[in-house]
Amino acid sequence: MLKMSTLRVSVFLLLLLQVFLSLSFSLRVSIKSYKPLHESPTQLASQPTSESLDKVGFVLLAGGTGSRMKADRPKQFLALSGKTVIEHSLTLLLSTLPEEYNQTPAKVVLVMNEQYRPDFQSLVDGSSGRLLFADPGIERQGSVENGLKALKDSTPSATFVAVHDSARPLVTPKEIFDVVRDAKATNAAVLGVPCKATIKVSDERSDEL
Repeated sequence: MLKMSTLRVSVFLLLLLQVFLSLSFSLRVSIKSYKPLHESPTQLASQPTSESLDKVGFVLLAGGTGSRMKADRPKQFLALSGKTVIEHSLTLLLSTLPEEYNQTPAKVVLVMNEQYRPDFQSLVDGSSGRLLFADPGIERQGSVENGLKALKDSTPSATFVAVHDSARPLVTPKEIFDVVRDAKATNAAVLGVPCKATIKVSDERSDEL
């Protein structure tokens, strides 16, 4: 009985080894023969930066209240290097891209609360129809939805949409061209940057930061 059990175990181990070797060989063949359907975003981003924006609409979100900032106004309206934070993004989309790169977005939808619109009305009026307002939603997703609806109604020729938070003023033309190129190649793309540490200062005698 002992010898028979040992033989059965040996046969089982041999079969198991055979299956493992077969799977290992198949895996190596699959890895060697694998070819991606699309170029990776890294490969795409390494190509020339010029990219047509004539069918790309932009939704610029500026409806946030900036409650965490604890300032007297939403952070997109605070001053940064001689202009408001939101003006950096507007300048990039409406002036820098057309004038320096000869690429004009199909439309820019500015999602903004009515109380802040008077300061930007002249910009809308002088944009030759390239800039229009949309109402913010209760939450961010509502603001995006309203911006998309305004873009669809005003510019049905736009086949791609780029959504940008106006409180993030440091996006560059190259990053815009790269993410648009990747979206055209793969149908969707997200621009990301390495995480940065957050520094908070607190008073040990209170719970407030």
